[in-house]
Amino acid sequence: MNKQKILSSVISLSLFFTSAFAIESQNVYSYNRLDNSQLETINLNESKNATPSNYKFYVNNVQVDIAAYQIDGNNYVKLRDIAYILNGTEKQFNVTWNNNIIYLNANTSYNVVGGELDKISNTVQFATKSISSIYKDGDIVNYDGYLINGNNFYKLRDIAQSFNFEVSWDTGKVFINTTNQQMIYGIVAENMEAINQKCSFALIDTKTGNVTDTVFDFGEDGSYPEAVLSPSDRYVAFNKWIEKQDRELFVYDLENNISKQLTFESNGEFNRISWLNDYTIIGVFCSHEKNSNGWHMFSFDIKTNEMKFLTNANSIDNQFVYFNGVKSITGQNKILFARGLETDYLTSWRDKKYKNALYICDSDGSNIKELLTFDDRTIGAISISPNNENILIEAFKYPENNNELECSDLYLYNLKTGEYSLLEDGTKNTEIEHWNLNWLDDTTIIYRHQSGWSSLDINTMKKNTLFSKNANIVSIIPKI
Repeated sequence: MNKQKILSSVISLSLFFTSAFAIESQNVYSYNRLDNSQLETINLNESKNATPSNYKFYVNNVQVDIAAYQIDGNNYVKLRDIAYILNGTEKQFNVTWNNNIIYLNANTSYNVVGGELDKISNTVQFATKSISSIYKDGDIVNYDGYLINGNNFYKLRDIAQSFNFEVSWDTGKVFINTTNQQMIYGIVAENMEAINQKCSFALIDTKTGNVTDTVFDFGEDGSYPEAVLSPSDRYVAFNKWIEKQDRELFVYDLENNISKQLTFESNGEFNRISWLNDYTIIGVFCSHEKNSNGWHMFSFDIKTNEMKFLTNANSIDNQFVYFNGVKSITGQNKILFARGLETDYLTSWRDKKYKNALYICDSDGSNIKELLTFDDRTIGAISISPNNENILIEAFKYPENNNELECSDLYLYNLKTGEYSLLEDGTKNTEIEHWNLNWLDDTTIIYRHQSGWSSLDINTMKKNTLFSKNANIVSIIPKI
């Protein structure tokens, strides 16, 4: 290659880097050079097609005209646009830019620079991975981002998590909530007393118990369905009885409003469902086959439709086992589960009080380790705090005689220290119901009892009544 061709190639490459990374909104910035660490992050294989989003956006129930692209089913927006529409709210922040570094300052009014909420092309665009560094209040943060037509677009979910505002989806709409009104998904029954329940998946105001939006209906079912959100809050995994014979596995895409049945004619039940990651459902399968070998913990990949059994049902002294709670520890490829002997489970409680233990294992079902067991309690539902530090445990005791009621206690288990403590004594204060418990945040739990729903601060032990049983709320959907 002659010198003229080499010089031409160098100039072309320089123009590429200058045009690709020097523009943000309507402001043009010049950079002296890109260092080696920045060059190493450029990977053209990470390019994607960006489709203009058809979603309507709302901030505190007021519609806003914001431009967004969809990449791999996720909404990507400009930081300046989000800062502009949140200006004046509790979650306002400012955006500045210097030498390919973006600085975000929380609780600061936004300085308008022009170009906010500009229209975008209505055709599919070419997107490459953004290499800009982002600092929030002095600390570096990692937002998934792409460069599209000279502007950086970042995943809305990442921004929301960083600034602690709520984002929810419903039928072509994106709701951004910055107020003290706390919204959470839940299952609501049409009539709690009906034998064949008609339930819906809905957004619920935790301050009032009112349903603000019904997302989709489960239809008529012989019992309450289970449902759980994926870590990104995009998908809902749920189970449902089909012709009252098999309890099959389903997934609902909240962004595209599509429901999909995952399993068919299973001749069994998919229960205790949760998520391992954004695309992998975990849970327990119980076969209806006469000669089946007990309950299996499984994983199901919603992308490939591949199902795997993670545990051998005969894994306790060659005896069949049953499972109660099954949950993943987000980002750690670990699974928590409560498990015991099926012979104990099927034996009448009047003849024998069965119990089980809390275990942890790797995401493939290997390296099973016992964490906790109670002498006189059986571990039922478990729920992990958002920061992965504490496990909320519902432990129930069967009555000694006909005059006693079945009751549950709430315990808190610390994953770091291995210590546990009693949070709520079900025999003294409230008759706590099985299964219905979750976290509102890292320190606040929510659970259902005979009189309705309550919240409890694990630090102050302050308890509040959220809403009564007349709200017909079956369960609060766990956030991973």
